[in-house]
Amino acid sequence: MNVFDSPMGFSHKIGKIIGSRWNIPHGITSCISLPEIIRYYSKEPPSGLARLASMFTGNDDGKQALISLSYEIERLIESLGLRRGLSYYGINRKDAQEIYEMLGKNDERLREAIMNML
Repeated sequence: MNVFDSPMGFSHKIGKIIGSRWNIPHGITSCISLPEIIRYYSKEPPSGLARLASMFTGNDDGKQALISLSYEIERLIESLGLRRGLSYYGINRKDAQEIYEMLGKNDERLREAIMNML
């Protein structure tokens, strides 16, 4: 049996970083990163993600559908009583900057998205 890696989006990459370094369970890392990264992607929506968001929200405008989807996911997370902020797990602004740097991207919007996760 062969195992192959596939490309990861930013939410998953951030989850791997914060999960391993701060011992945050994998499912919780998605609660922290997914809503904000979906908003990040709303600026230039990947077609597959925009179609998925449109299916869930009924909005055919990919950008608006992603924004709506991000808030729906936040409401779901809150309704389950799960914690979302990086700061709840002891991650501060300096740590958030390090997370951004570990992603190896020069993208101010991405840095801002990570800071919004605090």
